[in-house]
Amino acid sequence: MESIVAFLESINDSSFAETVRVSVWVFPFIETMHVLAIVLVMGAIARLDLRILGLVSTNRRVTEMSHEMLPWTWIAFAVAAVFGTLMWTSKPIVYFQMAFFDVKLAIIALAGINML
Repeated sequence: MESIVAFLESINDSSFAETVRVSVWVFPFIETMHVLAIVLVMGAIARLDLRILGLVSTNRRVTEMSHEMLPWTWIAFAVAAVFGTLMWTSKPIVYFQMAFFDVKLAIIALAGINML
């Protein structure tokens, strides 16, 4: 446990983490990119789910739409993960102590497994 805390403290004390914490623009930019990527993930999934339910694009096969949407979903998922990690670097010790953050990571892992 001490080694984990030491690792998190080293991230917390890095110049990048300090920049993210104190800059007027860096954290909001990172957060905006993170949210936009999440919106793209949800939009791509919603479009495919609506096709599976037969509510949109009924003239196209589900597999065709899946092949079209899945790359966008993975790219947006990766972008969201990268920018989420960048946000996390601003307060890694705080996030480590939050039970909700653990639940969020578990849900993200399940979403990734679902996309596979």
